[in-house]
Amino acid sequence: MEYVLEIIRKCFLPVLLSLAMVACEKETGKSESLNENYEPVDVRVAMTVVDYQNQKQTRGSRTTLSGDMGNEENTIHNITVFQFDGEGNDADPLVVLRYVDSSLDHLVLGLMQPKSDPNKEQFIYFVANTGNLLQNFSGTYGELKQKLILVNEGGIADGIMVMTCSLKTKVNTLQGITINFIRRLAKVNVTCSVATGVNFSPARLQLRNVPKSLVLEKTSAIVPGASTENFLNYLSLTENISNGYTWYMPENIRGMGTAADAKK
Repeated sequence: MEYVLEIIRKCFLPVLLSLAMVACEKETGKSESLNENYEPVDVRVAMTVVDYQNQKQTRGSRTTLSGDMGNEENTIHNITVFQFDGEGNDADPLVVLRYVDSSLDHLVLGLMQPKSDPNKEQFIYFVANTGNLLQNFSGTYGELKQKLILVNEGGIADGIMVMTCSLKTKVNTLQGITINFIRRLAKVNVTCSVATGVNFSPARLQLRNVPKSLVLEKTSAIVPGASTENFLNYLSLTENISNGYTWYMPENIRGMGTAADAKK
């Protein structure tokens, strides 16, 4: 009897999306934090989705398995952009929020330039594929980091891949921005094979005790909390098990430890 487990962790096909993001009617700006200290500028943005990193593989096949998202792993359907006044510290306040969900081929993103110091860097945080979940956000960067994105029993948030990227940059019409998105869901490929002559047939293939939600960034809080309500079992595979399956799962950032019960 031989089991082959193929795991690809947190990660990400260098796919150039050649997106340049532009201010237009399809953007929604959250102007609650705006004041006379800033003025609007249009900034060109180019984006890529980087390859999966820290890949671990045994003798498993490299062929695409059932459950694999395929090109959806690299597809950006919508973007929520947060401009914070600061360098990426938890206390940095939100300056403006932009949301774009269409015409992503040739856009320029409307951001805010400090009037008193046009060369002052701002902290820009990009989130892809969370839909309207974060459109009404108005807090600090530290509060944004605490937002949880729920996943379903297949491990995919709303059926699409959540991605994030951040950078410190000058907000200047003459200076474009290039960002590299990383996926917030790890990819787990599992295949199973039985040695010739072994009388064994696997009955079920399942990923268990997986976090129900993902965080955009690590915080000082322990996520998920040590409660069964924060974990779920993904849908089990009962047919064609030998062909394997692909799951996507949030990172469990509780850390390492010991427990007498696997559920803990």
